[in-house]
Formats: sequence, structure tokens, C-alpha cells
Amino acid sequence: MAVFFNQVMAVIGGNTAGPGDAVCSVCMNHEQRFALVEFRLAEEASNAMALDGILFEGVPVKVRRPTDYNLSLAAALGPSQPSPNLKLAAVGLTAGSTGGLEGPDRIFV
Repeated sequence: MAVFFNQVMAVIGGNTAGPGDAVCSVCMNHEQRFALVEFRLAEEASNAMALDGILFEGVPVKVRRPTDYNLSLAAALGPSQPSPNLKLAAVGLTAGSTGGLEGPDRIFV
């Protein structure tokens, strides 16, 4: 999962801290098809939000913020919305797309 997100973030121009991996860590729960992905910057995490609906090994990924995400506290760390300059078409997405996210064969990130 980390390799996938690092590669995709590089392709779309989502790495705002420069070269290197945007993903710091991944904690996965295989039974519930859930992963918690931690990014090195809040801005990069916000850019990753634009990846909602991307296919990972043929399965759509539903990208969401944690349930306890506090927008007012997070505002001091960086943008809370993805950059409008991301090259989402390079990975088959368009801004605001969430296609193919229903059904049992999906992964939550």
C-alpha cells in the first residue's frame, strides 16, 4: 500500500515536500479491508484525498479522513483540500470523481 501511494503521489505531482516518499507509515487490517496511511505533511495527506476512487490491484479505494479529524486544528498544519494542480488524469481520475466505490470489493483508506 505504501509503495502504491508513493508511486501515485509522485505521478500526480502530489509530493509537495520534494523528492522522496510521501507515505511515512501504513497500518493495515486485512480482515476489514482497511488501511491507515500516514503522510509526511498535512498538505500531502490533503492531496491524497483526491485519490478517492483510484483502483488498487483492480479494487476501488475509498479515501477518507479519520473520524476524529478536526478541520479547525488541522488548518494550522496546511491546506485541507487537494491542490487544484494535481495531474489526476495520469492515473485515470478526474477532480471530484468517486466512481466504483459501492459493493463489497472495496478498500477503505
